[in-house]
Amino acid sequence: MYAFLKTGGLMFGWGKKQKEQDITEKFHAAIAGLVALQLWPKYATPREAFPAFMTSREARGYLFGMHDSLLQEWGLVSADNPETDVALIAASYKFIFGDSAGFALMSMSVNDIRDGEFHEARLDGGAELVRYVKDKTPPLGLARLLVIGGG
Repeated sequence: MYAFLKTGGLMFGWGKKQKEQDITEKFHAAIAGLVALQLWPKYATPREAFPAFMTSREARGYLFGMHDSLLQEWGLVSADNPETDVALIAASYKFIFGDSAGFALMSMSVNDIRDGEFHEARLDGGAELVRYVKDKTPPLGLARLLVIGGG
């Protein structure tokens, strides 16, 4: 997983259109894998952890930060169109948690965006993702928040 994240999933030479589609799919799969690893063994799947995310502003912030940082690391951030970034995160939430749950979680995250607790957790999630990409230090924030510390 580390090599995959480090290269942005770009291990093979693809055509430009195929590359864009593949990188989006790989973005969703990479985040989903990192979330699942942090939640195991308490939750067999991230979907089982959905209620815990809904009741933990810190977990929502951490998750949002992981997404935001991976978008930046892979160069998928659009300075001209920040709505694209939010759309990619929303699509990822739906991929991980299902359509209705992903929509609800994204809605709560958008509402929390100016909250201090959410912001701090967002920074933590982002920093841990960057450390993982650069130094192979696995992110453990969701495990701390939802597996070991409660949830």
